[in-house]
Amino acid sequence: MIKACIIGISGYGETHYKDLLREQEAGRSKLFAAAVINQEEEKEKCARLREIGCEIFTDHRKMLRKYGKICNVCFISTRINLRTQMTIDALRAECNVFVEKPLAVTVQDVRKIKDEASKNDRFVAVGYQHIYTEYIKLLKNTILENKLGRILSISGMSLWPRNSKYYFRNNWAGKLKVGKDWVLDSPFNNANAHILNVMLFLAGGSFEKSAVPETIKAELYRANNIESADTASMRIMTDQGISVFFSLTHACEEMQNPIVEIHGEKGYATWFCFEKIMFHYNNGITEECPIEAQDDARDKIFDHLFAKLADKKAFVCDPGIAGAQTLAINGAHKSCPVVRFVGDRHLYRVPSEDSTLTVIEGIEDIVRESFAERKLISEIESAPPWAKPSQEFSLENLRDFTEI
Repeated sequence: MIKACIIGISGYGETHYKDLLREQEAGRSKLFAAAVINQEEEKEKCARLREIGCEIFTDHRKMLRKYGKICNVCFISTRINLRTQMTIDALRAECNVFVEKPLAVTVQDVRKIKDEASKNDRFVAVGYQHIYTEYIKLLKNTILENKLGRILSISGMSLWPRNSKYYFRNNWAGKLKVGKDWVLDSPFNNANAHILNVMLFLAGGSFEKSAVPETIKAELYRANNIESADTASMRIMTDQGISVFFSLTHACEEMQNPIVEIHGEKGYATWFCFEKIMFHYNNGITEECPIEAQDDARDKIFDHLFAKLADKKAFVCDPGIAGAQTLAINGAHKSCPVVRFVGDRHLYRVPSEDSTLTVIEGIEDIVRESFAERKLISEIESAPPWAKPSQEFSLENLRDFTEI
């Protein structure tokens, strides 16, 4: 049984909250304590927690002092720049940790978490939900079994519109920093962080590892009135000799769920996120594998947590896997230190619910062409006038991310 405590039940923390209630109702877990700093705003959830015998705290450290040795997993889903210290606090309280994606903002924070987990003989699992599913396991094993031949490239694209309400929902959305703390919020470090993480995982040389990014060239753009990027393309070269490419935007009108293509010498596979995987082999054979509903991915996470509690060697998305994504994110901002404003003359705005959606003219075609050609936005044949090349950045000696 998972004996749980939780830090944060708002925002994406509501997903963790619902997961734990579901698991408790199924008799697979018991939620002992919750740290909730906004109890007035979450009266209904707090009342429900008290009903099931969960003690509520305003300070997570006080909660951990009382329940750290009782609970075997602490669930953490707070804003990005708070997770590292909270994860370390939970590890020091002798709790294993399930922390929401991304694991941390900087490579040095990942290193601190790894060291603390090792020192306390506890595990940290990261909430990249897709990596726990059977379809990603199938993709990874297909690659490792050499069915696609030597992998040449892995590329992804995503069109996920996000309106101004999205960027005003809290004090860190779209920010590079909050106060002195790095946040580096962006589509590739938040909403689509799991896609980048999966691509690096699929490029890894063994099932338990992601590929390590060695160099990155990224182009970061913004259409919205924010500090960080809402649109980007990047090319990563990994230690496995595989090119990992990603092109995506929030500044679009059309919705296109993420697509990932894995190109090998014997064929290619296409993962249509939430839908199916298609395998196309050079011998003419085509296979289609439908994927389970998104809700099932949450069940898979708990299956892996149960297995990890029973066997230390069981698979979870650990800091080694998740840290590859953080390294890439830090490198992207080093490659393109200034997030370039697209310019008002290339934008238009449309009503979106009770908010406004800022859209880059033609961005859907731009992202699709970038993805199809596996080129950065400034490199495609129909490159827009606002696209500018950046510098390739070596990640070999990036031990600390302190400035851009």
